[in-house]
Amino acid sequence: MPPTVSSPSPPPTKSSATGSGWIVSAFIHGIVLGVLVTSGLPSCGDSSPGIGPSTEDGLREVGIYLKPENPVEQPISEDVPTPESVVEPVPDPLESTTQSTELDEQTLNNLTKVPEPEPTPLIGMGAKTAPVGGTPATELEPSELKPSPLKPNPQTPPPSGGVGAGEVNFMGLTSKAERIVYVIDTSDSMRLDDAIDYAKAKLKESVNRLDRSQQFQIVAYSDVIFPMRLRNDQRLKLYRAIDHNLVLADRFISTIVAEGGTKHMPALELAFSFEPDVVFFLTDADSEVQPSELRAIRNRLNRGKRAAIHCIKFDQGPDLQPEETNSLRILAVQNRGTYTYKNTEKLR
Repeated sequence: MPPTVSSPSPPPTKSSATGSGWIVSAFIHGIVLGVLVTSGLPSCGDSSPGIGPSTEDGLREVGIYLKPENPVEQPISEDVPTPESVVEPVPDPLESTTQSTELDEQTLNNLTKVPEPEPTPLIGMGAKTAPVGGTPATELEPSELKPSPLKPNPQTPPPSGGVGAGEVNFMGLTSKAERIVYVIDTSDSMRLDDAIDYAKAKLKESVNRLDRSQQFQIVAYSDVIFPMRLRNDQRLKLYRAIDHNLVLADRFISTIVAEGGTKHMPALELAFSFEPDVVFFLTDADSEVQPSELRAIRNRLNRGKRAAIHCIKFDQGPDLQPEETNSLRILAVQNRGTYTYKNTEKLR
């Protein structure tokens, strides 16, 4: 049997060598591309991505630009600061909580705060007194105003029975009148049993109960007359019963003192010069009203009985004088008035 001869391996073909070269080349290029991507090379180009500045030999730097899938173009304004330069203040939750609590407490205090009423002295006993012989002041403190009728002062005594709008009451004698004159005897004898103090207290009480539609005047007299002048008025007149006038009248009454003799007619003549609707005439009758004076009042001063004259007599003990000789009772009867008697021993 002839020996076996092995045939030599065929040489590699050109196609297989070419395929192996492409694989190696692709592998090398992949490595290069990965290095370029991860190396952070600068952008190529002055303003366009992927194009770098030219070198001296005319070559340009090469890089890879990755474009986002959904680009959003936002114009940048030179006037608007960049987000990095703007720092938004973060509110302190503790501070905001404290401020809210303070506002709530302040609001609650405003809702629950009740102003305290200012004290208002009564126009009567206990009110401010002016110096003896002085003129009532023209300036008043707000606390001196008469208490509002809508907010009655518990210290103010209630009006006497029968006193209504347009009425006046003095020592139990009531009359309908708009123009009122009080004629008060202030002679020395009125100091007995403190009669002058009682008369002043009742006078203040009566004046305080007048309403704003009424006008009044006070004529204090002894052997001279002391009419009431408010705010240094040069002309004697009636005053409206408004708050300021009532306070000033209270001061005037407080200045009254008992001294001197008794002369009735000058005071009565002045009283009727005011053309009153009613005259309250108070005296201790230390000096009687003479018959001639009664005729002058009836025929001249109060002609036609225009004004009612109410007479109050002060004296010690019971009223024992007969009616036909009691000049004050006669004066009241002749002039549509009422007569009353006060025992000074029991005034207290």
